[in-house]
Amino acid sequence: MKDYYKILGVSRDASEEEVKKAFRKLAHVYHPDKSGGNEAKFKEASEAYAVLSDKKKRAQYDAVGSEGFSGFSARGGSAYGGDPSGFGFDFSGFGNAGFDTGDLGDILSSIFGGRRVRRGRDIAVDIELSFQESIFGAERKVVINSKFVRQKEVSIGVPPGIDDGQMIRLTGQGEILEGGVPGDLYVKIHVRKHPYLRKEGYNLI
Repeated sequence: MKDYYKILGVSRDASEEEVKKAFRKLAHVYHPDKSGGNEAKFKEASEAYAVLSDKKKRAQYDAVGSEGFSGFSARGGSAYGGDPSGFGFDFSGFGNAGFDTGDLGDILSSIFGGRRVRRGRDIAVDIELSFQESIFGAERKVVINSKFVRQKEVSIGVPPGIDDGQMIRLTGQGEILEGGVPGDLYVKIHVRKHPYLRKEGYNLI
């Protein structure tokens, strides 16, 4: 379980400017292109900044705590922390689960003397669920293997109540560029029809 406030070294009532300043400081130390940089620490700090720099996601994180938000990850592992609201990922149309890459790019650009920081390509995959899995949720593993991403396995936690055609975005799971900002992984959901039941909103009919 991750404490994003602790990762950035800020208090829970830290202002947006304090959050940005803390991330800027950590990025300057840990960015892989810097001497003595630490890629794992940099990704962790980026993940924390992705949440705490966004008012909506920060409020959600504060509401459920680090345990409910544990699935939001820039590495392999579960994309769903077990919380029914599914705050560990984002549905397309519900809001931006990733960080503002423009803002992050500005921060990194300032660290490297104005040099533009590139962003990796986004990757898209499809998964099929049974009707029951769409109602109760499921855990799926997908193998990502494209010309942009070295083969890796990612565990995707699908929340209860997901609909056919919805998209889940996993921040930082797309193409990783050396010294750049990683792209995202988009997972499109396909739900097999039930012979007798169908879902309308939160109701089964």
